[in-house]
Parts: sequence; C-alpha cells; structure tokens
Amino acid sequence: GTERGVREGQAVIFRNGILVGTVEKAESRRSTVLLMTSTRIRVGAEVENNSRSQGIVSGEHSLTFLMKFIPQGETIEKGQTVVTSAVDERIPANLLIGHISEVRFRPGDLFQEATLQPLLDIKRVRFVMIITSR
Repeated sequence: GTERGVREGQAVIFRNGILVGTVEKAESRRSTVLLMTSTRIRVGAEVENNSRSQGIVSGEHSLTFLMKFIPQGETIEKGQTVVTSAVDERIPANLLIGHISEVRFRPGDLFQEATLQPLLDIKRVRFVMIITSR
C-alpha cells in the first residue's frame, strides 16, 4: 500500500517484466489492481518494429488485448511483440504486453487496430511486483 510507496497508476508486473495491470486504488496497507484484461484499462504501447508504431492497449472480452489508434501508414504484422511506451511516467517503457495475433484496418480509416495475445494466463499468476518510484 501507500506505506510502501505504492501509488495509483503504477505498473504491476509478473517476475519477468510482463505487465499484469496497474494499481487502481492504493490504501495504506493494500492495493487493488486493474488487470490488463479489463476493458477499463488504457496503457500507452508500441510495436517492436522499425517505426515503433504507437497505440493504446486495453482489455477485450477478458481474454485478449486490443491495441487501438495505430496510424494507418504503419506496417504491423502478426507475431510482433507489443511493449509499453514512455507515455505515462508511472509505467516504465519496454514492459512486455503481448504478441499481435490479428491486424484490422479498412482503407480510408485514420487508424488500424490489432488484437494481442497475452504472454501469460492471468488466472494462474499468484505473485506480482509493483514498480514504485524512489
């Protein structure tokens, strides 16, 4: 909780740098986490490609993630890794989010979007870490 430096919006990760969610509510001795599978979460992200294509990731149907607002001219492909971007100072850049499993776009749209496959089964995670600032 807040007694240990936890603040709302901080990144919650699994042991190898996979983003599990963010701190939704921080109290003195406990915190509530908003999971990446939630449709309410919004995390700045980028695709690990030559142009570091930017977008916003949220949960979709509690199973996958959806990356929206990817500029139409960017080349993104199935299998590419998506990581956090440095948009939010409470969430470090380059935390792992998922792999692109599908790309959707229509000619004339300003943006394209991608479905992401999570890197872990959130239901099996028992211990997490919160990245706090000093």
